[in-house]
Amino acid sequence: MLASRLISAVGAVLLATTIDAATICVNESGSGSCESSIQAAVTAAAAGDTVSVRAGSYFERVVIPPGKAGLKIKGAGRNTILDAEDTGNDSIEVGSANVTLKNFRIRNGQGNGVYTYAAGTRVLNLEITGTESDCVSGSADGVSVEASKLFACGDNGVDITGNDASVTGNVLETGDNGGIFISGNAALVESNTISGAEDGPCIEVDGALAEVIGNTTAGCDGNGV
Repeated sequence: MLASRLISAVGAVLLATTIDAATICVNESGSGSCESSIQAAVTAAAAGDTVSVRAGSYFERVVIPPGKAGLKIKGAGRNTILDAEDTGNDSIEVGSANVTLKNFRIRNGQGNGVYTYAAGTRVLNLEITGTESDCVSGSADGVSVEASKLFACGDNGVDITGNDASVTGNVLETGDNGGIFISGNAALVESNTISGAEDGPCIEVDGALAEVIGNTTAGCDGNGV
């Protein structure tokens, strides 16, 4: 009987968590109960919510502060564009754990395309181009960059300081420095295509227990790995 009650209680908690998670929509006009900016939706969101961004161009910088753990920002593909040209800073700054950024394009950032200082940040199927600094930069454990396209980065394509980083299945045509740089233990760098690092190696990993598997490198000023 006690076991049944415990199972029921756990199920109730999980159900409540699922029900409580909300989806906040964003479109350019703010019509239909949607927000007109990604930042407004992030501000309105609670931990675990989803911000669903429809196709369009959004001229802004997005800051995800602490207290939004598990937040997801999902675009509608490459026609969802975050343009941070006039913001003077990183395009997206992540300060909450386990945030997912998925299915949109970032262009013209005056700092990093994505900068995170929170564990478990996931960058999935983004296209990032024309940043003045790194396309993706992180100072946290468990950061992952997956199935993304990183072009014309002003510094490194990916620059992560932290353990358990994962960079897999990306295409990097990078810019002024290196391709993928990771400082931390237990990194996984797998199945990436990297070219054009003008002043550094395609891949550099500084840490123990790293796996560097099945990458294609060309045209880097330094060693491929």
